[in-house]
Amino acid sequence: MKVLNFDIEGFRSLRKISWSPADLNVIIGPNGTGKSNLLRMLELISISAQGGLGKYIQKAGGMEPLVWDGISDSIRFYIKSSKLLPFWFGDKNWLTYGVELARLGKSGTYSIGEEQLLYFHRKKPKEKVEPFAILERKKMTGRIFDENRKELIASEESLLEDETLLSLTAGPFMINRHIPIFRKQLAEWRIYHDVDVSLAAPRR
Repeated sequence: MKVLNFDIEGFRSLRKISWSPADLNVIIGPNGTGKSNLLRMLELISISAQGGLGKYIQKAGGMEPLVWDGISDSIRFYIKSSKLLPFWFGDKNWLTYGVELARLGKSGTYSIGEEQLLYFHRKKPKEKVEPFAILERKKMTGRIFDENRKELIASEESLLEDETLLSLTAGPFMINRHIPIFRKQLAEWRIYHDVDVSLAAPRR
């Protein structure tokens, strides 16, 4: 997977940012400018695909310390990615994935408000293309589509209020090959907050 763009809203000190990472990125800046919070957000995104979101937020002390300025009513992230499969071309095939973690009042709890995984395919460069939804969720209503656009309704009993539909895409949900591949690649991200690269580092 190649990430083309991140949009993040309402997370810690990141009120609203958009970032288009290159193949190699160096993030620099003074203390308190959000560098560590960007890594924490990437970690949260990966955990959301693993099914550990509820435990992660509980361990962090609930939503209040995670939302922007302690007052935001939601955390949102949006990812645009390409090269999910070897034959994909960056200008012809890509996915977008967005999730809203909606804070419940002023409490520390939350629920998944909206979630959507869209597939884009164009036959020619710069051709206008309409996205094809392959996973959609609004609160406790979820839908998954196979590659022929056949719809599968996820029953309310099969959903968890505090976990993404993407994290639950196993077994009977595997009706579209893009979904488990995307989930696996997202879940395999590893975020290291402290890495010793000095001359005395063991890895050298």
